[in-house]
Amino acid sequence: MDGTDLRLVTDDFDGRTRGTLRRSPNNRYLAYAYANDGLHKVLFDLKTQESIILGSSSTLPILVWAEDSSYLYYSNGREYIKYTLATKKKEAVDIRLTPQTVIYGGKRIVVSDAGVAVYRESDNKRLYDILTEEDDTKTVEERIYRERAISANGKYAWAKNRYHKVFIDVENKTWFAVDNKGVDKWKIHTMDNISVNGDEYQMGAAWVTLYAMDKGGNKLSYKRWTPIGTGRSARLSNVYNAFANNGRFFTKEGK
Repeated sequence: MDGTDLRLVTDDFDGRTRGTLRRSPNNRYLAYAYANDGLHKVLFDLKTQESIILGSSSTLPILVWAEDSSYLYYSNGREYIKYTLATKKKEAVDIRLTPQTVIYGGKRIVVSDAGVAVYRESDNKRLYDILTEEDDTKTVEERIYRERAISANGKYAWAKNRYHKVFIDVENKTWFAVDNKGVDKWKIHTMDNISVNGDEYQMGAAWVTLYAMDKGGNKLSYKRWTPIGTGRSARLSNVYNAFANNGRFFTKEGK
């Protein structure tokens, strides 16, 4: 869904969508940002067709939904805000968020520059970290993960830096890495969305490819097509219902 598609459900903004779109887990709300004399963060109710302007800043926002859709975290410049839908209350919070953050099973899972951090959502207690960068011969710039993805249930994550890619099983605290060069360089090369089961992933927007893979990241099958008018937003997680079809991207027959 890009800005054109959004106009099919709302005319409440005048401008162009920018960066993040986040659909609530209950599929009722859409949080997004649009540019028009500033960058505005908006919460849109698909049921009532009402929009709420949450704030404006010059930076692309981070948007993270509560598991039960009762509140939304969003960034406003360098500040993080918790917006509670029932009370319409905004409060500044001191927590850690990245664009690749999911709240699920009472935990907040954050994919960061160097790995994954897991917090208990109720009190922000840090439960554990998964630090995947163990090569001390690499510089900080080489180690930083510039590309990242996370499944909608937070159980699987992917990240890529200058010299390799990693696929992380967050629950079991395990991972495997694949070098960016060599015979396996195309294995888990890019992931935009990861299935909740961790064995399928999607990449691309104008040219979408869905892959099924084994536990070592080897491709088992794929499907590819060119959607109509999805634009760059096809890369974004949580615009779709990730738990439909039992969380699978493929049907059994499709594989």
